[in-house]
Amino acid sequence: MNRSPMRLWIVMGLVLAAGTGLGLQADIVTINMSDSGWYGRSGIHTPTNRNYFAGNILNVQDYRNFFVFDFTSPIGPVVSGTLWVTHRQPVGLQGAQSPDPSETYGIFEVTSPVGTVTGGGGAPVFTDLGDGTMYGSWTGDFNLLVDGSLLAIPLNAAGLAAINAAMGGLWAVGGTVTTLQAPGTANEWIFYGLPPAPPSDADVWLQLDSIPEPGTLLLLGSALLGVGLWRRRSRA
Repeated sequence: MNRSPMRLWIVMGLVLAAGTGLGLQADIVTINMSDSGWYGRSGIHTPTNRNYFAGNILNVQDYRNFFVFDFTSPIGPVVSGTLWVTHRQPVGLQGAQSPDPSETYGIFEVTSPVGTVTGGGGAPVFTDLGDGTMYGSWTGDFNLLVDGSLLAIPLNAAGLAAINAAMGGLWAVGGTVTTLQAPGTANEWIFYGLPPAPPSDADVWLQLDSIPEPGTLLLLGSALLGVGLWRRRSRA
């Protein structure tokens, strides 16, 4: 009995088991934002203004921001990740401030369609940017931030699941300062920037650990099978 075919299938099984059971080396993938903006509590929003201001302005109202990421070219399943946000502020202006020594900025699930968020959905979108499932947060002293400071926000399990579910389309995430005093009662804000120097896509990005798709393993197994069959025929 020729045991070569049996051995080939055993080898393929071991390859597949090694990839799925023991884990593959994750690829580090960087996805820059494709859009950004802010909403005031009143629903005010300017689609052409990509600044991502968030917080409170004394005697005015509070604001929330959003970021959009393009996953129309899907990547393998994401197993961990971090949202990086660059703090930008104009020369001579205070881009972040607070009367408190510590504030928390959180990122949240967005249920509104991405087109509604970017195009202007009014007060309901403002609410949506900060009342869903939290995906992660950063806590620190706003008063210590300078232009170019980086905020690292590790994504929790809910955030990773949302990204994986968004593969093939656009994904939006909302942001708000969760430790604000009552709206309009204090100056406590972050990411305060002004045109004509809007943020670039590279100012906010996702750094993701992605494992290869199972199809990669199947291709490897098929290649092994092909080599084995070729060797068998060459010996005939």
